[in-house]
Amino acid sequence: MGQVIALKEVAVNIKNTQPILAFDIIEKALVQVLTLPEEPQGRKLSAQLVSEAALLNKAETFRMVLRIPDRETKDLLLVEAGNVFARENPLWAFQAANEISESSWRLALYQKIAEREAKDPTSPRTGRLKDPALKVLGEWGMGRERAKKEESRTTPFFEKALEEVAKVRYDREQSYLLCGLAADWAAFDEKKALQVAERISPHFPEPLSYSLLQVGTKCLSTGQE
Repeated sequence: MGQVIALKEVAVNIKNTQPILAFDIIEKALVQVLTLPEEPQGRKLSAQLVSEAALLNKAETFRMVLRIPDRETKDLLLVEAGNVFARENPLWAFQAANEISESSWRLALYQKIAEREAKDPTSPRTGRLKDPALKVLGEWGMGRERAKKEESRTTPFFEKALEEVAKVRYDREQSYLLCGLAADWAAFDEKKALQVAERISPHFPEPLSYSLLQVGTKCLSTGQE
């Protein structure tokens, strides 16, 4: 572990002057830490390494994380990378979210992207104004912001987000976005959330099951059948 920490410190110290070398050192350190026995310190260190890597090279960081064989570790580090990507490039963050296998983690990253999009709707970031998925997330985020004050003001934004979902190119991405919307909608309108969940393709059972679980849990908590 000490060698990995030392490599991380070297990379951090040179990242501004030698970013390519710093990334290579981080990648070497990550490979080493992933071979160590699973422990909290190792998980924290691997997350820190991926965060540093994501600041240096988004594409290579994304590919590096996707090569990790353990699904849970990969999900954890995709969340970490996605959180960094979201600060500068929501499209990269969205791509990272779509590779997360666990719906609750994917939803959390979607929500973060949505909230950032809602706070900065006119930013000229690359592809942002053209990509339907980011339009979905922007409307979703604005709806979440309104929900903090009054839930009834959320519906028009969620409805607009739902309309935009149909324009998203891939079925998998549509299913993941519908899952997230259904989960958030369940907080104040279980009937509508169920309708949204039922639009998820049966070819993607994991997000379908997750969204139905969220709706069912909310119905139980409010005593509805």
